[in-house]
Amino acid sequence: TASNLNPEPGVVTHNTAQLPVAADGSITLYNHVGATDLVVDVLGYAVDASCFTAVAPARLLDTRPGQTTADGLHQGSGPLGAAATYALPVRGRAAIPAGAVAVAVNVTATGTTDPTFVTAYPGGTRPTASNLNPRPGSVTHNTTQLPLAPDGSITLYNHVGATDLVVDALGYYSSTNCFTATAPARLLDTRSGEATID
Repeated sequence: TASNLNPEPGVVTHNTAQLPVAADGSITLYNHVGATDLVVDVLGYAVDASCFTAVAPARLLDTRPGQTTADGLHQGSGPLGAAATYALPVRGRAAIPAGAVAVAVNVTATGTTDPTFVTAYPGGTRPTASNLNPRPGSVTHNTTQLPLAPDGSITLYNHVGATDLVVDALGYYSSTNCFTATAPARLLDTRSGEATID
């Protein structure tokens, strides 16, 4: 009876879920009432759930003036503008050790000026998938797991307008043998005219 999403008309709703696959390698999606388009992006996979180390949530970024982070770094820099990126050091900060290769973080957007999307990724080429779809007047958040760049950072991208961003660390993977992150790839898009990876 548990739900992963509780969408409302006129609102783009999203979430990250970790779940086992069926014997045939599939997952099943269920919609309760009405009709809705669905989009599914794969972010990675784990071969052993015991490889993940959860940490007490620790703030790594808060762009809002007057707010603080766990170590006093990357705070109060102001909203991220249109088509802008923010390189955020993660490895070695708060409870994320120097040996971490991937992290679980909660990303929150607030003070958004225009309907936009935000993508968190390990640097390099930005994927087309989004992690957040914030709208003015709402606080939008999502949990995502992603690999760290070689320098231990992640990159945040905002598409249009401006938005403040908050990032909290939730845990980490210390071995590439445990968690294999993939560039976000679209597996399903029920909307007309939209494409998936295959």
